[in-house]
Amino acid sequence: MLRVIFMGTPDFAVPGLQVLVENHQVDCVFTQPDRPAGRGNRVVMSPVKQAALAAGITVEQPVSLRTPEGQNLIEAIRAQKPDLIVVAAYGQILPKELLDIPRLGCVNIHASLLPRWRGASPIQAAIGAGDETTGVTLMQMDEGLDTGPMIAQSAISIPEQMTAGELHDALADLGAELLSSVLASFVDGDTDALHGTPQPADGVTYAGKITKSDGWIDWNRPAADVINHIRAMNPWPGAQARLEGRAVRVVRAQIAKNASTSAPAGTLYALNGEAGLVTTSDGILSIEMIHPAGKKPMSIARYLDGQRMTPPCSFATEP
Repeated sequence: MLRVIFMGTPDFAVPGLQVLVENHQVDCVFTQPDRPAGRGNRVVMSPVKQAALAAGITVEQPVSLRTPEGQNLIEAIRAQKPDLIVVAAYGQILPKELLDIPRLGCVNIHASLLPRWRGASPIQAAIGAGDETTGVTLMQMDEGLDTGPMIAQSAISIPEQMTAGELHDALADLGAELLSSVLASFVDGDTDALHGTPQPADGVTYAGKITKSDGWIDWNRPAADVINHIRAMNPWPGAQARLEGRAVRVVRAQIAKNASTSAPAGTLYALNGEAGLVTTSDGILSIEMIHPAGKKPMSIARYLDGQRMTPPCSFATEP
């Protein structure tokens, strides 16, 4: 059994914390401060904080590890002499003085097959790029951005209709399984289980932080790219569009086969049952579900009926 400190914040990190609680001694959990969320801006705890408190674990929430408060907490960690620090989507860069404290180092669960998609949004980046395979990497942390030596990787395929939300859940579980397996091997006597291999210089890509404005759909892109964008932005920030000036999010779509028109990109030129046929730069999309602002998700046909609109009508091609 290892003495561990865990650092993480969102839902992605919770399965990793849970396997540590089940198999090791988690002395403390670090997570981001409680913040307003939702329509009412009610202050809420992070998913990791909720899981830690439910397990009876002490929780620390420094605004930054580089403030006086953060420095005091680093000294407290030094005094605890943990074997290992495990990080999963914590939301802060760890200073070198903290990385150097645990005798077995600091390991990170990263949601991609490094060195592809280093950075803050590897799940959305993989889907947006049309990747057919992704996975998780367990890595020793260094001072760079996801540049540390790789301990182990586990890959999964990305089905054509999988959204970022669905892939997120799959990778969260996969990362926890990989962490559990590697630590079990180390405890059972494999002293090389936590040894990392340098990342290759080839194949490095970066996934920047997603903002709400990144959700905007550009109908002038190829149909396959628009589909991937819709999947990548689901559930947040949502694939955003304006239909005849009205804000909607596109929830589900697929490429329409055997459909053609000369209408310009962004034109909803016809209905096909409950779906709407919309043009892109090189093909037609069948928009199956949209989410109008302030309402529940619905089919295009139902939405048009409620708005007393009939095709052809247009999606804006610029924000």
